Amino acid sequence: MSYIILSSVRKTDCSSKALHRVLAFAKPGWKQNASFRSFGSKRRGMPDIPILPKDFMVRTGSPNVFIAKAAVTDLKINARKLFVENNKLPGRFKGANFSYIHPKSLKYELPIHRRPEIAFIGRSNVGKSSLINALSSKLQRVEGSEAFVSKRPGRTQQVNYFAISPKSYKIPHDKILKNSNVHGYFIDLPGYGFAKAPKEKIEAWTEITQEFLHSREADILRRVFILIDARVGELEVDLMIMRWFDELDLPYTIVLTKADKAKKVGLTELVNRLCMHYDSQIRGEETSTGSMGPTIHVTSSKRNIGINELFWAINAEFDSV
Repeated sequence: MSYIILSSVRKTDCSSKALHRVLAFAKPGWKQNASFRSFGSKRRGMPDIPILPKDFMVRTGSPNVFIAKAAVTDLKINARKLFVENNKLPGRFKGANFSYIHPKSLKYELPIHRRPEIAFIGRSNVGKSSLINALSSKLQRVEGSEAFVSKRPGRTQQVNYFAISPKSYKIPHDKILKNSNVHGYFIDLPGYGFAKAPKEKIEAWTEITQEFLHSREADILRRVFILIDARVGELEVDLMIMRWFDELDLPYTIVLTKADKAKKVGLTELVNRLCMHYDSQIRGEETSTGSMGPTIHVTSSKRNIGINELFWAINAEFDSV
């Protein structure tokens, strides 16, 4: 069983046998088998968070990736065989070129060659640009292709495209979108939540993000990685974004950032809660069956934690049809 099956399960593909395996394994009368209590947080915007037993998560072959126990049970897989190649990159990414595509090169439109796209989104100041730079640092980064990192939240105010092209495919930076021989694209979406910008600008780029996600076809935009700060946990705004993606039938995977600064106990509880969220969806306990992937990635851009594993997850999406 490969990660491809796990990451490619999509509610929009009703013919997928893997999809039906995930959604049809709800057991009648299933109830949560352990009680838990909640505590209120003084953090602004933080919902009451349950303190849970470690019943909903399973470690994979990498210490930086966990998978919901429900997926392991229902799909009958050996979690320890997933992400075992975390010490190297997938073949297509070895020596690949990484190029920032200026909106002007696109004539302020979207690519037309229908190559696979992977998007990253998260609260302002969650470390999104740093994560993209950590990914691109393992590729042949074209000069000027670093994602802009700012200490001020909300600096990403447009949809930014980065092209991944084969190692042997040398083309001018400003002409890359006129060629279809690219592996795919990384997309840096504007952050949500707090941003130090005028209200009208916040509304403008929020509208841009919503329009983009609503309009991009499922066979092009393969998956969105929702970034959550491991130190803070999931805020209500993160849960709102997840529910919105569920309504859109938009596949997403959770990536925890800044894990090197998080306390181990708190990080474990966070992963467990997110795995419980996946469990609740496929058991039919949520109002929507959801589009959340079963894996939770734990990363640190600063210490290069979980970056190779994230490449393997992206590689599976680039392979999917």
